[in-house]
Amino acid sequence: MVSESIGKWIWSIAASAVFCSIVLELSPGGQVKNVLKALCGMLMAIALISPLLKLSLPEYSINLAKYRALGEEMVKAGQEEKDFLSRSIIEEECRAYILDKGRELGLEITDAKVTVKWSGEGFWYPVECEIYAEYSPRLVEIIAGELGIREENQKWTEYEE
Repeated sequence: MVSESIGKWIWSIAASAVFCSIVLELSPGGQVKNVLKALCGMLMAIALISPLLKLSLPEYSINLAKYRALGEEMVKAGQEEKDFLSRSIIEEECRAYILDKGRELGLEITDAKVTVKWSGEGFWYPVECEIYAEYSPRLVEIIAGELGIREENQKWTEYEE
């Protein structure tokens, strides 16, 4: 609907411009041409402001409110998507870190899962993990020291469920 209105508006400006150029080209010089220039200028001005002349203020207010609400919904959806992606990235990076460190220690790690939590400072941080491997006190220390996941929040399972 909006694009249709804009299309009509552009068409009316183009048609007015073509009409004015033809009239001015065919008109004789002198006083007549000057009057026609003034009339063509008014015609072009009317074509330019015609959408404003048709504007209904109550309808405009309603549409503005709708678009504002739609914009707020889109911003909220974008923020939720950003949060989800940030969370997923942090979980995956922590998971990859645990797998790499486990392999460096010679452990057979099948998988690892990390749970993160939102901090009051505005970022995700790891709080729990589940490691599918044989228990390793050295890896427990590395995870606690490097990722900040305390030993009591580390679950060790010898096989992936």
